[in-house]
Amino acid sequence: LRHEAPPSDSDSPRRKLNGRFVIPDEYKVRLTVGDRVHTSPLTVRMDPAVQLASRDRRALENTLALQAQLLTAAYHAGKAVDASVEQTTALLEAMNELPVNASLGQEMRAAAEEAGRLRVALRGEQLGVAQQETYLPLAELVLRLYRTTESWTGSPGDEKRGLTRVAHRDIEKLLTELRPFLSNTLPALKRSVEAAGSTWPADELPAALPDGMVPAYR
Repeated sequence: LRHEAPPSDSDSPRRKLNGRFVIPDEYKVRLTVGDRVHTSPLTVRMDPAVQLASRDRRALENTLALQAQLLTAAYHAGKAVDASVEQTTALLEAMNELPVNASLGQEMRAAAEEAGRLRVALRGEQLGVAQQETYLPLAELVLRLYRTTESWTGSPGDEKRGLTRVAHRDIEKLLTELRPFLSNTLPALKRSVEAAGSTWPADELPAALPDGMVPAYR
């Protein structure tokens, strides 16, 4: 029995993520048919082939649960960042055909630069194959952490805990910078563009991200 898998951009079944296993415990199965609710107890036991102390099992579960939340946050942040880059780039490309004054042009360029910076913070710069040898972008770090921990059957260990702490810090920092950009900067730019008599290059702005996407690190 597994939890729901974190979201993924991959369309390949081989690269789809697995949800983490539920921990051995007593559960209740609930079946609702119309207005009637049927329940039955369910006991999940540890695989007898896996020797794992209760303390280590809880540590593994807590680490995996946090990594899944980081992966989900990175996924939604990535969608918002990509849309922001696409829309601000389209504005710049159409700038020569728009009635843009110096102030609005500066506002557009600043927004495009910030969108690009946020994407680099999450996905890294596209520096070619050599980049993979020396630098792991934040989104890829979170993905690899989850994949390796999900397939692990022992204590997460100091290295996985340390990398998870780093990923948590960097995801929190990214969200702190991305939220005001989505909630304030882009809507303000859209109002300026429309006030100048032009049209925003998309039907909708990227969705704002809610608070509480990742818990405090423990």
